Amino acid sequence: MAEKLRTDPATSERSVAIWITRVLVGEAGLRLRVEGQIVGDWCAVLERESHASCGQGREVTLDLAGVSFVDPRGLDTLRRLRSSGLHLAEVPPLIAESLEDS
Repeated sequence: MAEKLRTDPATSERSVAIWITRVLVGEAGLRLRVEGQIVGDWCAVLERESHASCGQGREVTLDLAGVSFVDPRGLDTLRRLRSSGLHLAEVPPLIAESLEDS
């Protein structure tokens, strides 16, 4: 089952920088498929949705295959989410390299 989240009802689809789709994986897993750009204020949206999903008692994986760009704030957000126990999957090579740089 997949559910595309409306990230912010006050914005039009053209101004949305990030899409998050929830996909149930088995009985205890949840994959958040992230598409677009992890930038600016959208970082808080990703962090909020990720933490809310963790509160459901499921193992949460962020699927970043559809991410085209991450700004420095987005990199910090991904590092925080990873260190809090979320698994990052399908990370594009340039983003993975940037995540490893300090």
